[in-house]
Amino acid sequence: MGLIKQDPEKHPTISISVAGTKNPKENSRIHLTRPSELPKAGKPKLAQIACDEISFDKLRKLRKPMVDEQEVPPNIIFGDSSLRQMAKEHPTSDSHLPDMP
Repeated sequence: MGLIKQDPEKHPTISISVAGTKNPKENSRIHLTRPSELPKAGKPKLAQIACDEISFDKLRKLRKPMVDEQEVPPNIIFGDSSLRQMAKEHPTSDSHLPDMP
């Protein structure tokens, strides 16, 4: 049929194909099925960011009082991926922080 196409390059979206726009009255019914799984790209998962686990644990412990004081979720202060990146790279100044995820 080919009335609908899925764009794997962008967000998992669908659009009407050229064949689907030819004669809409002939193709009045479209049955959607579960989309095929697309490979997910992007940031590495937390477990994929190799870091100094001791430093990571220390950073989480430093974050905890800030989270409790401000009553916000931990990722509002710094997400675990940011803490892992810090534990990996050991930034020495604030100017290095914008490079963190």
